[in-house]
Amino acid sequence: MNPYLITSFNIKTMKRNLIFICLIALSTFTLSAQTKKEKKAAAKEKGYKNIKTMIDSGIYFFEADWASTQKGRRINLSSNPNHLVIDKDSADIDLPFFGVSQNPTAGLSGDGGITFKGAIKNYKVEYNDKKEKVFIKFKANEFDISLEVTSSGMSYLTVNSMDRNSISFDGKTFPVDAKKEE
Repeated sequence: MNPYLITSFNIKTMKRNLIFICLIALSTFTLSAQTKKEKKAAAKEKGYKNIKTMIDSGIYFFEADWASTQKGRRINLSSNPNHLVIDKDSADIDLPFFGVSQNPTAGLSGDGGITFKGAIKNYKVEYNDKKEKVFIKFKANEFDISLEVTSSGMSYLTVNSMDRNSISFDGKTFPVDAKKEE
């Protein structure tokens, strides 16, 4: 037998086997990538359902990590305790304030923060199922509060008032029980 024919046959077989192995590897990678995407989508959907359940309960806790002033200044709040707690038709708010106040006594605590404890008005919740976000608005004395909660719990709070510049906060919204466990 001619050694050239054997070598040529082996090379063709090896090329075919290599192409076959590459195709199997590529299809396996594609299938696992789809699985990861599907898992991520399912986890996001589950997170959104949990957020909706939490908001529907009417009892939740927001804690800010960052504050952003109207002039664009961004302030880290990791060492500044703060909260907004909603309990059905009442709120307990203790947030820092950085900005201009036209009426220095309106709603300010001794350290210049935004404080409120009591009944809230005009509480409204809107669900955007397509974007998997929840929008909450209510009034607490002179403060108009807007809270946007994403499926991961990341939240964006805006506080508007006639007596001071608006301020916004980035943070996380938790069920009240989960915050107590931390």
